[in-house]
Amino acid sequence: MYYFASDIHLGAGEPAAARAVEKRFVAWLDEVSRDAEAIFILGDLFDFWLGDDTISSAESVVKALAYASSIGKRVLIAQGNRDVMLGRDFAAACGATLLAPEVAVKCIGKTILLSHGDEWCTKDEEYQKFRAMTRDPQWQLSALSLPVEKR
Repeated sequence: MYYFASDIHLGAGEPAAARAVEKRFVAWLDEVSRDAEAIFILGDLFDFWLGDDTISSAESVVKALAYASSIGKRVLIAQGNRDVMLGRDFAAACGATLLAPEVAVKCIGKTILLSHGDEWCTKDEEYQKFRAMTRDPQWQLSALSLPVEKR
């Protein structure tokens, strides 16, 4: 069985609400890990992600995803428009595979296209410029060179 999640936006809202959402998400991961073949996180797992050097801020989520991976479940994670800086180190800590922006998978005998979806907002030219900028490797390196407080 495949499980799909998108736009969880962990960390959003006031601290008590954010903790409650994170706790429920971790519980969901524990529940679906029992019978999952694969768990797909299709972007915006976090409301914002400043870089993999801040991974300690997501300890319970990393542990839950790593547990699923450790018991033989495939964990696949895509970047969204709010966690575009989520990278290989985060995926490695979770035992996950970082997905390309678009990926085709076979599911229940059909091929389906998976993506976060923001790349399909083609008429929003300003957003597409912003998207191109934030996904540019040079821009990301420059952003990651800044102290976390300034990002």
